This record gives sequence, structure tokens and C-alpha cells, in this order.
Amino acid sequence: MNNFRRLLRNVSVPRFGAAAILALLIATSALLALTAVALMAPTPALAAENLGGGAAQAPELPPGLSPEEADMLRKLLQTNPEARKALEAAQQQKNNAAQQQKDNTAQQQKNQAEQIKKAAEAEADATKKELTTKPEGATAAAKAELAAPGRYDWRTSAYVGPLFANRLTSQERDSLPHFGHELFTPTPGAALLLENMPVAPGYIVGPGDEIVVKMWGRVEGTHRFVVDRDGKIFVPKFGSLYVAGKTFEEMRAFLKAKIATIAEVSSDITLGQLKGVRVSVVGEVRSPGWYNISSLHTALQALSIAGGMKDIGSLRRIRILRAGQVAREIDLYEFLLSGDTRADIRLLQGDVIFVPVVGKLTAIAGEVRRPAIYELRDEKSLLDLVRVAGGFAPSAFKQRVQVERLEGNVARIVLDTNAEDLETDRKPFPLFDGDIVRVLPIVLADGNVVTVEGNVYRPGKYEIKPGMTVGSLLPDEKAFLPETYFDYALLTRLVPPDLHKEVIPVNLREIVLEKKKEADVALQGRDRLTIYNRSVFRDLPKATISGEVRLGRPDLTKVPKTEVQATTEKTAREARTVTESAVERNVLTFDIQAGTRAADLVKLAGGLTRLAALDRAELVRVDDNRTYRTIYFDLGKAIAGDPEENILLENEDHIRIHSVMETRYRKTVTAAGEVNNPADYVLTEGMRLSDLLFKAGGFKESAYAKEGELIRRELTPQGDLVKTQTLAVYPEKALAGDPASNLALKEYDLLVVRTIPEWSEKIQVTLSGEVQFPGVYNAWKGERLGSVVQRAGGFTKGAYLKAAIFTRVSTQKTQQEAIDKLIEDLELEVAQKSQQVGAALDKEDVEASRELANARRSLIAQLKKTRAKGRVIIRLEQNGKVEGTQNDVLLENGDQLDVPRKLNVVNVIGRVYNPTGVMFDPARDSVGYYLRLVGGPTENADRDHIFLLKADGSVVTKENADAGFFAFGDRGLMNARVEPGDSILVPEKLVQVRFMKDVKDITQILYQIAVTAGVLIVAF
Repeated sequence: MNNFRRLLRNVSVPRFGAAAILALLIATSALLALTAVALMAPTPALAAENLGGGAAQAPELPPGLSPEEADMLRKLLQTNPEARKALEAAQQQKNNAAQQQKDNTAQQQKNQAEQIKKAAEAEADATKKELTTKPEGATAAAKAELAAPGRYDWRTSAYVGPLFANRLTSQERDSLPHFGHELFTPTPGAALLLENMPVAPGYIVGPGDEIVVKMWGRVEGTHRFVVDRDGKIFVPKFGSLYVAGKTFEEMRAFLKAKIATIAEVSSDITLGQLKGVRVSVVGEVRSPGWYNISSLHTALQALSIAGGMKDIGSLRRIRILRAGQVAREIDLYEFLLSGDTRADIRLLQGDVIFVPVVGKLTAIAGEVRRPAIYELRDEKSLLDLVRVAGGFAPSAFKQRVQVERLEGNVARIVLDTNAEDLETDRKPFPLFDGDIVRVLPIVLADGNVVTVEGNVYRPGKYEIKPGMTVGSLLPDEKAFLPETYFDYALLTRLVPPDLHKEVIPVNLREIVLEKKKEADVALQGRDRLTIYNRSVFRDLPKATISGEVRLGRPDLTKVPKTEVQATTEKTAREARTVTESAVERNVLTFDIQAGTRAADLVKLAGGLTRLAALDRAELVRVDDNRTYRTIYFDLGKAIAGDPEENILLENEDHIRIHSVMETRYRKTVTAAGEVNNPADYVLTEGMRLSDLLFKAGGFKESAYAKEGELIRRELTPQGDLVKTQTLAVYPEKALAGDPASNLALKEYDLLVVRTIPEWSEKIQVTLSGEVQFPGVYNAWKGERLGSVVQRAGGFTKGAYLKAAIFTRVSTQKTQQEAIDKLIEDLELEVAQKSQQVGAALDKEDVEASRELANARRSLIAQLKKTRAKGRVIIRLEQNGKVEGTQNDVLLENGDQLDVPRKLNVVNVIGRVYNPTGVMFDPARDSVGYYLRLVGGPTENADRDHIFLLKADGSVVTKENADAGFFAFGDRGLMNARVEPGDSILVPEKLVQVRFMKDVKDITQILYQIAVTAGVLIVAF
């Protein structure tokens, strides 16, 4: 450009021709093309001028020309089109080169930013992974949330609780805290909130800290760098930068200065995830251990994460150990009482927080500002403890402070001291471990006051002044509330020296209203003057009302009680002043004043209901002799204001408002039989058969809707029954709209809907155990057991049919009724036998009879716990065939058949030496054999009443074993055949007396129940 400028200056333009000028322009264009490559940004152009009349805009001139040079170049361009085109081409080439250079620079900066971001993310992920893969890598916040112990309560602690709880009153136990421990009450999310708090400018950056760099301008984005173990971060283009050991403020200034070297880029530096430090919390803490916490945490915050101290942990001597030395000792009371946090330093890697055993503990209760259990450190005396507790309360009686002490580990003693003397003489009253200090309140009553209470406008305490009397205290009637009883007031006086009470009657009428000075009473300190309302000495006039009034019908309206000053009470004869009708539900009682009339009482009761009879009401009045009389009046006229009917009320008057329905008969019709809601229904005008069926809820499933009965009674106007006739009706047609079947109903009609012939309720039978398809089966009326068993696929190969158990609900009910009847008879018999024990028996018989009665009572108690099983004895054939056999019973709803697997055990229970189950031996199947295996009956066994309970529920006794199915070979119970699943029962020999004719065999009762009820009694 300088060459071009020199060329224009040194050459005279008129000396050149057109060819020379064109050559000059070509050379100029080459120079412009070469210089355009070096240009980084477009330069401001000179103002363009119109050439040749403004048809075309002149091209932009090169920058840096003087006005003369620019004017000369314009003239050349106007006269030479080739020069103009050459200049335009040079300018276009220059613009294209500048745009290409700009695009290349932007792409390079974008690629560089992407590389920085990827490198920072990769380094951050690697560092985080390295930090979180440690064995104890759980953060303090997570550990605190997962393993935080519960709230501390000294009353349930192992040391503090027994030390103080037994010597404190219940009120003191409930109110006294263990001072300082509430600071460590678990708060969900507290540790997480702490980790998110901002860092201070003096925070020291170290390995593990995350540095967040935000850039905007020509380079935009957010980049995260984690300080590695060497204390460096790697920033692409800048390389590794050492930042560890710098404060947060220094590190931020350092990085901002680095980034500022990038042209047109601004930045902001913050900290993200902070480095963790590993500390130990040991000693008397609730959750000791190693904790990975944030570098922002202080010692007390770490203790809070560990759950705080145990009950025996000291709050006054918390030590922070660093590199084996005591870095700081914390007295928590300095923080709680004065807010001093200087000792609560931030923790570093490897720090140890040690909580030693608590020092002396004392409790202070009563009239101090902060009663609690305190740990003593430098506090030695009672006044020191009071200062820690906030000082004495204004209500404290300082002349007697009580100290309860454990003396020499052998006794409890109580010491009294005067705190005022201690403050004056400055003599220390030493405290010991376990002392309980009680600061008592001031108990003396106000000595210079008189108290006024009762029916006055301003009750309360008044200062006693010299010469004060009742008349000067209450000068006129304006001091009294309405309805004050002036004829009598009560002055209660405490007479020294023993302060016994003395009662002085006061006539306020003479003192206040009549101003009689001789009736006035002088007042003294501690006097109490009570003013009474008239109602205390005489009942206020009251009247009651019941019946058809709105407040007497809570279902109609609910009006707040305070609006009418009324009390509603339930109907009860003993609570009423007047009881005339048992139909009354609620009686309302109101206070009445002079001039209150019947209509006023009706309005107080909320007015009349829609059913109130206006033509006649009754008023019951009682005189002084308690004689009742009834006054009838026209209620409608009374409400209208007729003075003759609107009766003036007196005390204890009772008004009864009758209902119009009391004199009208309610016509009804009845639906019965197989309808969903059989009941009486009100007969409405035009009511027909279909209407009654609709009101009754329609038919049941079992209803025979084609035909029914309508029973109609016809009465004479005098109420005599003329005749009863039965009409055949067709309910189904009536509901379908058949006019002929939809009869009009009359009063007293009774509709009966019959049951479908041969209808039976649903029958469900349960088969369980060894059947092919166990479950619940629906049976039809008349179906038998064999049919259902066949539908269930029959029995399995492992079924033990001899032990099949068939139970029935109806049988269970019958058996339970039999047991209940037996219990009733047995109780009656026990009562009768107890009365017969008398002079006819000697002493031995009396004792035996008593023992027998006790045995019967024990049996009754056991029988009352017995519940029948409802078992029905059936014997199924071994081939599994049921249909057509004797045991093919008709089924009922609720029947159950349970078929067990093959049993191989015989049970021997009761009074034998070894009650147990014995494996069945087919070669030895007698009762005697299995009794011998278990040792035989004991000495107290009743051998005459041993019986065999078969698996099918039948019973073999000594009486029926001599013949029949159960005997073989030698006859008798001991030779009766035993099968798998059978049980041999040996009862206990019960007490007997010499007169056996009066004793019933209880054992016989027991096995009868076992036979009839199908159950085993525990007494065996």
C-alpha cells in the first residue's frame, strides 16, 4: 500500500495515456490482492459517491489514501471501465480471503474448546472414581443418614438415668434436659445441606477438590477439573497447572489470569465437589468410627454426624488430636452459653476427635432460668452452677436452697443452705458428683393485699391501705354485676399467729346501698371477700317444653346452644320435672323471666315443626304442695297473641306440643315371603301391587313370581273385623303392566310371595386330602357323597379310607348343644352334691366329697373350652367304592370329607408311663400289646375305663369289646384289634367316697362326650 501511495505521488497523471493508466491499475490490483491476505478484519471504507449521474455505485476505495489521492482515483475509475473492474475484482478477492481466515480461526477455537472439555471431564471422572473406590468411601452425609442413632433421652440411659431418675420427682424427670445433648438431635438431611454450603475465600485447595471453570465470549462452555494427588490440574493448551496449597481466592485469580490470555474470553471460577478428609471419631460417642467427611466440616459437625455423645461422654473436654498432639480442646458449654466457636476448627486429613468420660454431673431444678443436668468443669460451688443455669428466677426463695447428696457411696443426705449468705460472704458451697440442687419458690401469700372475687366487674387483688373498709373498697353499686345478692357476702380472714381461717358475714345492702357506717367491716392483709350471685341462694325460674318444637328434634335443625341459652337433655323420668308422656324424646329447659308467656317459650325452642297440632296444647303446672294440674290452651291463638290463650308462665311449668299424627292412624300394607325387603309400608293414595313389590326391593332368586297370595281384612267403620279373604295374585304380570293383575291395595293387605317348588339353597361340599381332584364342589338337592367323590376322580392309591373324617355343620351344632346341656346338668349336680355334704358323713367322707366336687368343677371348666367337631362316623370300603353303600349319605351344605394318607402310628395317651406314638406292627395288633410297649397304666390310672378311639371316630370300651367287630380270639378290650391311626386312652382314677350310690362316674361322662361329639378332652 505504501508503494501504491508513493506511485500516485511521484507520477503526474496528465503525462500518461490510457494504456499507461490501465497498466498502472493492473499493478495496483496485484498489490491489493497481495495485501488483502494479511488483513484480519474489514476496514472502514470511504463514503461512496455517485459516478456518471449515480447510475452505479463506485467500488470501495483502498484504505489509507489522502483526499487528493482518493479524488484522483475516482476520476480514473469514472473514465476507465477496465480500471473499475480490476479494482472491484481486487476488493472481492480481499473479502473472500478475510472471510476464509475468520472461518478457519473460529473452527480452530471450537476444536480447542472441545478438546479442553473432553480432557477435563475424563480427568474428573478418573479422579472421582479413584476417590470413591476406597473401602470406606461412603460420604459422611450418607453415613449419617443411614446409621444415625435415635434421639438421646437421659431417662433411659445406662448411667445418667439411674443416677438421677429415682431421686427426682415425676415433674422434674419430665422437665429436666441433659444440657448440651439436644445439639446433636438427628436432623434428616443436615449433613447433605452442610456439604452444599459455599466456601470461604481462605479455603485451601487440595487434592480431590473439583474446580469449575465457566467461559463465555469467543470460547463458551463449562469445564470441570479435579485436583490430582500431585496437586495439579490439566488444562488443554495450558498444560498442568499446580493449584494445591493456594487459597480459593488465590487459585481463582491465578486461573482467571491464565484464561485471560485467550483473546475476547471472560471466565468465572468456582468450586464444585470438595475434597474429602478421613477423620476418626472415638471415645464416648454414640457411633464411633472412621468418617470420610467434607473438608468444610468442623469438629462439632463431625460429632453430630457420629450421633453425638453417649450419656457418659464429656461435653466439656472434647479433644482434637492432630499428628499425635492436642490441636484444640473444645468446651461445648462455651459455644452454647456464649456463642464462642473459636475452638471448633475445621478438620484436616487424619485428625482424631476424642470424647473422654464425663466429669461431675449435677442436676439443678426449680426456680432457676435454665434447670437441667449439667457437667461441671471449672465450676466448684453452688453459685457457679447457678450461674451456668442462667441465674436465679425472680420467684426463687434464696434463703433455702436444698442439696440432695450421695454421701460416701453409702447414704443419701439432704443439705440446706442460704444462697443470700453465700452471695454476701462469698463462701463457696462445694458440689459433688451426683448432687441434686433444688431452688424452692416463694410460697408465702401476698401479705399486703385483699382479694375480691365473685359477682363484681373487677375481681382481683387490691393493695391494702390504712383504714380500708368494705365500703371504701366497693363504694357504690356500679362495682357489682347484675343479679348481685347484696344481703350476704363472705369475708374470709387468716388470723395470726397460726393463720387459722375466720369467716365474717358481710351485709352489702347495709354497707353499699344504705350507707350504714356501723355495718361496715375493716379490712386486713390477706382478706378474701366473696360476692355472690342471686342464683347461688335461690333457683332461677325455669320452664320446660317438649314435643313438636324444632330444637327438640335434632334431625330437623341444629342451632348453637349459645344462641338461645338452652340445654337439651335426653328423655329420662328421673331427670324431668314433669313427665307426662313416654313418647317424648327431648325436653328443653329455659330460664324464664317475669312476663314470659307460652308463645315466648315456643320461640325460644326454635318454633314449631310442620307436624305441630295448633288447635290444642297442654301446660302442666305444679304448685307449692307439689300438686300437678293440666291447663289446655289453643296454641294457634297463643302464637297469634291472644292474651287469654297465651298463658303467663310460672316456675316449673311444662308445655307439651302434640303432633297431628297422634290422632291419625297410619295406613299400612305388608310384603312378606320371598322379597328382598319384607316389611310394613305406608299405604299411599292409588298404591297398587306393583308399587308394593317395588318398595319391597323386588323378588329373591328363590321367589315364585308367577302366583302369590294377597290376604285382605275388611273392617267396619266401628273397627270390627268382618271377614278375611285370600286372593290369588300374579306378581310377575303386575310388574309387566297387566292392569287386571295390578290390583289396587287396601289398608292391612298382606302380600305373600311363595318359594319356587323344590327350591333348595346352594349346597357346597369340600373334598380334601387323598382325592384325585380336591376342592369345593357344588351339589344339587338329593345328591349323595358317592356321586361327588366320583366327580372328584375317586381316591388316590395312598388314601387311608379307614381314617376318613366326615364333618357336618348341622351335626356340629347338635353336638355342641349336647355338650352345653351336659355342662349345665353337671353344674347343677355339683351344686346339689355340695349341699348334701353334712352331718350324715364322717370327716373323711366330707373331705372326699369336697375333692370330688373340685374335680367336677375342673371338668366343667375343661368342658367349657371344648368345641364339637361335627364328625359323623362313616366306614368307607377299602376298594374306594362309596356309591350305593351304607355310607353313601345325602349331602348338606358345608359337608367336608378329609381322607388322610396311610397312617403307621398308634397313639397311646393318658395315664401311662410313656404317653407317645408307637409304630404299628401288623403282627401284633391288640390293645394290650401297645399298652405294654409304653409301660402300661400308672398307679393312678382308671383301668376299668380304658377305651380305644378308632381312626374312623368309633369307640371301643370294656363293655362293647366282648363281642362284635373289634374282638378276636380271646375276648376283651385288651385283645381288641388295633389299626393304624387308632388311639388308646387311659383316664385318671378320680376321687371316690364310700357311698358310691351318690357319685356319678365322671370318666363315663368324658368318653360319652368323645363318642357323641367326636372330640378328645384334654383331661385324658
